Amino acid sequence: MLNFFNKLYVKEEALGYSYTDKIKKYFDDKNIEILDNENYINLIKSNELDIIQSKKVLVLDVNKSRFFHKCPGTKNYLCCGYYILNSGYNCPFNCSYCFLNFYLNNHFQIYFVNIDDLFNEMEKISRNLPRDKIIRVGTGEFIDSLAIDNITNFSIEVVNRFSKLDNIIFEFKTKSDNVENLLKVQNPKKNIVVSWSVNPPYIIKTQEEGTASLERRIKAAKKIQAKGYLLGVHFDPIFFYSGWEKDYKELIELLYEELDFSRIVWVSLGIFRYQALLKEKIFEKNPYNPIIHQQYIRGKDDKLRLFVPLRIKIYRKIYNWLKEKYPKLFIYFCMESKFVWKEVTGWMPSNMSELEKKFIQKYESIDFN
Repeated sequence: MLNFFNKLYVKEEALGYSYTDKIKKYFDDKNIEILDNENYINLIKSNELDIIQSKKVLVLDVNKSRFFHKCPGTKNYLCCGYYILNSGYNCPFNCSYCFLNFYLNNHFQIYFVNIDDLFNEMEKISRNLPRDKIIRVGTGEFIDSLAIDNITNFSIEVVNRFSKLDNIIFEFKTKSDNVENLLKVQNPKKNIVVSWSVNPPYIIKTQEEGTASLERRIKAAKKIQAKGYLLGVHFDPIFFYSGWEKDYKELIELLYEELDFSRIVWVSLGIFRYQALLKEKIFEKNPYNPIIHQQYIRGKDDKLRLFVPLRIKIYRKIYNWLKEKYPKLFIYFCMESKFVWKEVTGWMPSNMSELEKKFIQKYESIDFN
C-alpha cells in the first residue's frame, strides 16, 4: 500500500507520544515539520493548497475533548443507534459526494496520537454499560477506517483492545483494500466487524476518486472472511441514474458469487441525500456531474432527497434482489422514515431501541465457530 502523503506536520503537543514516533518512521525527515499552535492555526486557515494537495498532508494532533459520541442522526428520520469513535478527521480519498468537503474548513488528514486516552475512554464506557447492553461503535464517520492503516497501524491497536470488550461491537468501515494488518491477527473475535461501502464500477470510477476498485474491495473482503471476521456491507449512498437497475443488480450478483452471505452481519441501504452546501461544492468541481441534476426535494432534515415514491421504488428493487439471494440477511435503512421502512419491508421499527435490538439479535444468531 502506497503512502498517500508527501508531508507530515506534527503539532508540538503531539511530540513525546510513542504513537507519534511510530508514524514519523514512515516519512523522510525532510518531509516532517513541527508546528507550534500559531503556525498550526495559520496552516488550517491557509487557502494555498487545493483539495488534492491538502489530502497529501498528514497532521498529527492531540484530541483534548471526548473521542466517543453518539451518531447525531437526522431529525424526523429513524436512527440505528450507532456510536462514533473519533480518531481523526478527513480522508485521503476524493469522493465527489463526501460531506467532509463542506463540513470542515480544511482537507488535511488529521490523526490523533493520544490513543491511550481514546481506549481508556472506551473501556470506561464499556464498564458502565448496563449488564445486558451491547453497543455498535465505528470510526468510519469522519475518516475512512482503513485507508491509511499501513501508516497508523491503528487497526492492530483496536483489535487488541476491543477484543476484550464483549459488550462493544467495533466496525471498521472502508472503501480501501488496506487489510494487511487485520490479516495478521490470529483468531479474530466476533465483535470485530469489517465493512465495505460498495457501489457499481461506474460510480466508483466517476464519483469515488482514489478509492479501491470494486474488484479490489471484494478481493479484500474475501480475505477478511477467510480469516474469520464478520462482514458488513453498505450500499450507501445509492445513486439514481440511467442504467442504475442493471448496475446494482449485477453488483449484488457479484457480491453473492464472491462472498459468504451467511457471515454478513448487516447490510445498510441509503439513497444519496445531501446538504445544499455540498451541491455547490460538487458543482464547482464539475457542473455537469449527473448526481446533482436529479429531481430532489428538501426533506424534513433540510437535506435534498429524491421524491419518496422514487426512493421506495429503488429501495424495493435492491432490497428484494438481496433477499432473493439470502433471505436471512439483516438489512436496514440509514436515515429513512418509518413510512419508507414499512413500504419497502412490510415492517417498521417503532423506535430506535427496537431497531438496536434487531442488530444485536442478528449478531448473536451468527455461529462464529
